[in-house]
Amino acid sequence: MIRKKLYILISGILIIFLGGLYLSVDLRSTREKFTGYLEKEKFEKIIGLVRSLKNPSDEELFYASVASSRLGKRNKAKVEDPFILKMRKGSYFHSRAILEKLKNTARINTGVENARLMEAVFAIDARPFLEEFSEIIPEALNYDPPPLSANAKNDFLGLIHFLASKEESGFRGRLFNSKGINVNVRSGPGVENKTLFKIPKEEFLFLTDRDQRQETISGHSGNWVKIYRIADNSSGWVFSAFLTETAYDSRLADEYSLKFTGKNSEESWDFASWDPTSIPSGFSGEYIRTEMAAIDGESGFVIHGNSGGREKKICRTQSGRAASINFSYMFLSGKEKVNLFELNYQGESGAVSAFRVDADSESIFVNENRYVIGSDRKKEHFTIRAYKMKSESILVRLLSGEETVLGGIESYPLGPEKINLDRMQWELCIREPEKRSKNNAAIFGFKFME
Repeated sequence: MIRKKLYILISGILIIFLGGLYLSVDLRSTREKFTGYLEKEKFEKIIGLVRSLKNPSDEELFYASVASSRLGKRNKAKVEDPFILKMRKGSYFHSRAILEKLKNTARINTGVENARLMEAVFAIDARPFLEEFSEIIPEALNYDPPPLSANAKNDFLGLIHFLASKEESGFRGRLFNSKGINVNVRSGPGVENKTLFKIPKEEFLFLTDRDQRQETISGHSGNWVKIYRIADNSSGWVFSAFLTETAYDSRLADEYSLKFTGKNSEESWDFASWDPTSIPSGFSGEYIRTEMAAIDGESGFVIHGNSGGREKKICRTQSGRAASINFSYMFLSGKEKVNLFELNYQGESGAVSAFRVDADSESIFVNENRYVIGSDRKKEHFTIRAYKMKSESILVRLLSGEETVLGGIESYPLGPEKINLDRMQWELCIREPEKRSKNNAAIFGFKFME
């Protein structure tokens, strides 16, 4: 009887302990966890968590940056944000962080501070962020007008004409010309407000806000709209009857688009036109003939495991610069490890071995750092992204989509090479053994991105 009671007591304690342990461990993804904290305005918690991380990802830094700017907005005071400076410039999360910062801090910033943020925003490709740009740009211009430089004004013109060309952006109906002579621009919506300045006929103006109340002035019906005059970075309220809506300039819209699509920011390699009887285009080295795998309409280069013996390799050097390498592969047969490819850092003294990527039937490895995928045989897509330099090595992350699945992966020692994350060039090599095992995989393509 005593033994039975003791067993029940120990079982109860164990259940309570395991239950407490389960509740204390947050099993949610980074996105779910931090989004939940943002919704509950637990900004300090996010900041504290990210500060405690040794090598936070761009996504984690993004949430800490957003928490900092929203904390400042709530407290109506500036909050230090060291996180945005640690993010990879030009990355998806870095771009989002800049947009969030302008959105949350425009009201408490000076005009000069907003001008700096606006110029950073103008450097972002707006195409993936049409909704965000549509909300943030007009809102930011409603406060202390930013003193934009001449170059920034040109960038702004191109941006707003591009956005106005997109129906989904919400920028249609924001471009106007003045049609009156010496039209009054006032400090508020109404004739009782003081005149700030006058604008001549055919002055180009950008609408930032609208008072929905209808009025009739000098026999003309309309409402008051707030405008931003790009020519001299000034703003104020104008009666809509003295304005004419104008169409976007297709030339400026196209020039803006070409600024991003025209960049040599991506370089893609695939095996669509490859003939297995010869070495793939662009590669050089000792080629051992292999097979082509056609899966989901894509052609793959089949790589075999080594059963012992010599290997030969073919290599290709990218023509541009890249901090990210996107690739797709599928493990075809067997269970044991197959070497997919190797990345060599292209330094001043030549190519230096940096990373080795392997796969088995359920995992992918980068320099022996393992991520378990599962046993399903399907096409996998990953990105290797460099984010930090050490004295003689590079740190990278392995991402699935935008989710970091392996972080803090260190390259092999690169020696005294001068490493610059903004100017990295890679040589990619694929090995094929003379004696093949029953294990094989297919690699479908690579994309190098800045």
